[in-house]
This record gives sequence, C-alpha cells and structure tokens, in this order.
Amino acid sequence: MRKVAVSVALLCFVYTSAAAEDWPSLTRADVTAIRAAVAADHPGWVWDGDPGFRARVEAGYAAAMQAAAAARHASSSCAVVNRMIARFDDGHVGAECRDEEPPRWAGLIVVRSPAGVWQVAASRREDVPRGAQLVECDGVPVERLYEQRVRETLGRWEVEAQRTRQAPRLLLDEHDPLLPLPRVCKITTAADVRDVTLAWEPITWNEWRVARSAAIGTVPPIGLRRVADGGWWITLSSSGGGDPAKYQPALEKLMTDLEANTDELRNAPFVVIDVRGNSGGSSRWGEKLAVVLWGQDFVKSVRPALGRTLWRASPGMLALHREAQRTLLRLGTPSSYFDGVVAGIESAVNDGALFYEAAAATPSRFDVPPPNPVRGKVVLLTDNACGSACLDLVDLIYRVPGLLHVGRPTSADTLYLELRTQTLAGDRVKLSLPSKIWPDRPRRSNVAYEPSELWTGDAGDEAGIEAWIRKLALPAE
Repeated sequence: MRKVAVSVALLCFVYTSAAAEDWPSLTRADVTAIRAAVAADHPGWVWDGDPGFRARVEAGYAAAMQAAAAARHASSSCAVVNRMIARFDDGHVGAECRDEEPPRWAGLIVVRSPAGVWQVAASRREDVPRGAQLVECDGVPVERLYEQRVRETLGRWEVEAQRTRQAPRLLLDEHDPLLPLPRVCKITTAADVRDVTLAWEPITWNEWRVARSAAIGTVPPIGLRRVADGGWWITLSSSGGGDPAKYQPALEKLMTDLEANTDELRNAPFVVIDVRGNSGGSSRWGEKLAVVLWGQDFVKSVRPALGRTLWRASPGMLALHREAQRTLLRLGTPSSYFDGVVAGIESAVNDGALFYEAAAATPSRFDVPPPNPVRGKVVLLTDNACGSACLDLVDLIYRVPGLLHVGRPTSADTLYLELRTQTLAGDRVKLSLPSKIWPDRPRRSNVAYEPSELWTGDAGDEAGIEAWIRKLALPAE
C-alpha cells in the first residue's frame, strides 16, 4: 500500500486497469462525487457559522477538475484527489484512493526542526551521511522548495506541527502530475559542501513508513510504568484511531492498571502523561484516564465549557451512524450516549431539519472547588501527532493548576469532528467526513497547543527525554 494523503490517511489499494483507461474522465468523476458527498453530508455545507466553507470547496473542486487533465494513471489520479482534499485544511476530511504504483524516493529521509533546519535522518547513499544538512535543490532554498512541492498537497500549512511532521515528504515522489522532481541537491557535512544528484527508485509504502517512523521518532507502546526517582509514566500513544479493535485490549489494560495504582500515582513526586504518536480515536479513553487520576469531581471542576453540539442531519449521515452503532455493539463498547445521538439525528432527518442539536452539558458548580488529589507535578508530553481525541484530552486537563506541558507543539483540528467514512460511486474512493460541529468550543479551528518547555533533541532519544523531564518535574536540590 502507498500513502498519498496527509490530512487523514489516503491509502491506496491494488487497482487493475486497462491501458486505455480515460484517467482524466475517471478523475473528474471522482472529484465530482467528492463534491456531491460534501454537499449532501458535511455539516459545514449548511452551517452559517462558516460562511467561507462552500467557497473553499468550490475552489478545490475547480482546481482539481482542471488538474485532472494531467492524470495518466491511477497514481496521478489519486494525487489529484489528494489536492482537492488538502484544500479543506482539515485533518478530519480525507480519502482512500485505489492506486497500483508504489512511490519513489531518493534514498534519503529528511527531517525539519521547528527552526527550519533540514537534516538527513536516514540515508542509503554512501555519499550522503546521516546528519548532513540539506541546503537547496536545483538552486531553490529547501524551505521554499518544500512549500512549492508539498503545500498544495498537504493542507493545514499554517500549523507548525504539520509542516514539521510531514517534512520527509519533500523527497518522496507520490506521482503528482503537477510536481517536477528535484534533480540536484546541495548538502553540507562536517567535512565539506557538495552537490549530490538524486536517483529516484521505487519503495513500498510499508518500507517508507518504517524509515519515516524511525526518523521522526517511534511511537511508544500504550501502558503504565514506574520510572526513576519515584515517578510514573502513563503512555496513551493512541486513542484507538484507525483500528479500535486493535488498540482496545491495550487501552483497557492501561485503565485497569491506572485504577490498581491510583493511590501511588496521586502520591508520586511526578506523573508523566505521554501522548506522543496519538493522532486520535475515541475521546472516552482520555476522559477515563483523567477521571481515574484526578477523580470525577475535580475533572468536572476544570472541564472547559464546550457548548452545544450540531450533528449533520442527512440520510447519508444517519446510515453511517447506524453502521458505527453496530460496530460499537460488536466491540461490546458502551453506547448509550451514541444511541441518543443516532436517535436525535433520525428525528431531525424525519423533521427535515439540517442539524440535530445536542444541548450543552450543564456545567458543574462547586461552592468550594474540590482539592487536587494529585500531589506531585503532572507533566504532559506531546509531539506533532497529537490531534482529534488527543486534543480533547489536552483541552480537558490544560486547566489543571500546575500542569507542565513539554515536548513539541501539538497538531490541530477544526470545529468539525466525529469521522464517518463512505464509499463513493465508482468504488475508487472512500471519503471520510466529519459529522458534527462544536461551534462554541473555546479552542478554535486549527489552533495548536505550544509547550512551555520545548524538546529540541532527537525525537527518538527516550533516555534523554526521560532524564530531561525528571529534571523539570523535580524540585532543584
């Protein structure tokens, strides 16, 4: 499989086609189907709180229809679809597009620091050592080249975490028909400055993903562990996004372990909540973590007022929510809240309403705020992956007095949430769309959280990160 989208995963499956396929026409059909599905089911299409939404969709549609003329095979067709998806600037809009051709790479994985310094993090070339800095390609400074090559296919370009996390795509050929490949790049090493001619060769998506993960830092496993100096380390590296059944056993074990060690956690000198790698899933896991650690009343006292929720009421969204409801039943997951949502959407559809509006939760009021039961320092460790349900957890605990946020900036999402996936006409594209709006959420669209202490070292240096956090969390002697 080959990944050809970024806002959410655009996965490509094997697609067999005759050489005579009319790829421009097929691509235009896919692009038209995406526009129709957005109009039918995306909450932004009928929400007056985002007056520019339709214009963004139409601009992306027009650009993709024009770019479709350059499609010559499944890979370039998927690249055009990706360009339209990027125009939404929303990590909760994505597609899966069938593709037959693997990507190509230049034998290098490059990473970008928050300061804009580009470095070779992995190399299969003897003449390009790991650690070399990338300066320019074909006479274009690397930062400008990155914008030229990736901005139109990325989305959320203004989010720093997005630009940093997706930097390895600079030297990846995803068969976009509108992007010429770099040929000669200038690098600097400890010994010299020299030009290198790039050689582009196929690589499977799985191979590239492994190389990229090693370069930007591997995802730690979900779990609870003791660390030096009496601290505890809680790792919530996924909230079940993409494959809830895969992660559910580890998440349930984590919650069981937290409950078994609550007293020790609350009396430890420091507790780390590590959400590196967590790009989303179900927010109930973060909610449960917080309730176990701090208690229900304390969590209620710090919870931000998110306001009402608007669920798009359309026949298509109703069918997709019913399918999700059946999935929850198969997993044995409590679904009373979701059952109410499905019933509300069904009633709104029957009444011809555009939305099912779920009232805001009544804020909890305490004559005397409940005391914080956690005595030690709580450290929140984030990276550029933190989005969706991960951000819901950060929203929830950010007002805890004394919370220390460290690591790297989070990703960001919009006010549109709760993904549902549908297969479009032609069976080439699976489209993921949000189904609800939080119009009154305090954190606005595409706003990230910035840590007060920035980790500038190697993202994979686990021992270094742990020692750094212990030093920050413990009082100086």
